[in-house]
Amino acid sequence: METTIKLTNSPIFKFTRILPKRVGIQLYVVILIQIIAGFLDLIGLIAIAFIGTLTVKSMQSKGFRFRMEEILLILGLFNLALQKQVAILGVLAGVLVLSKTIFSILIIRKTKSLLGQRYLKFQVSLIKNYWVRIFSLSELNLLKKPYLPSQLEFHC
Repeated sequence: METTIKLTNSPIFKFTRILPKRVGIQLYVVILIQIIAGFLDLIGLIAIAFIGTLTVKSMQSKGFRFRMEEILLILGLFNLALQKQVAILGVLAGVLVLSKTIFSILIIRKTKSLLGQRYLKFQVSLIKNYWVRIFSLSELNLLKKPYLPSQLEFHC
């Protein structure tokens, strides 16, 4: 039995159908930005793993593999001492992971604000329509006969 995931069945797709088209597109852009920002975390973790590999290989007194030398050459760290290589890679990893976190916080705040405003507008229009239907002037007969507040009777 084969299971397929359809885009139209996803909760995100259903949610964006409720929203205006412009807001739905903005939401998809935010999702795409979050996915791209996730790669900053991935690169930071790769840098941390590379630090571990670098230190283990240097402690074993074995030569670096070709790929490690290539990466160090690309980063311009090949001729530096091990301590400087580790320090620079550690700072790079920290900056990548921290920048992704800050970037995500800003995006989430903006998205929360956008959806909060949309939700508020939706609630206001819903309440307005509800109260207009309940208390319409024609249903209360206020246009036919003017009442004084003392003449109104309330029945429970």
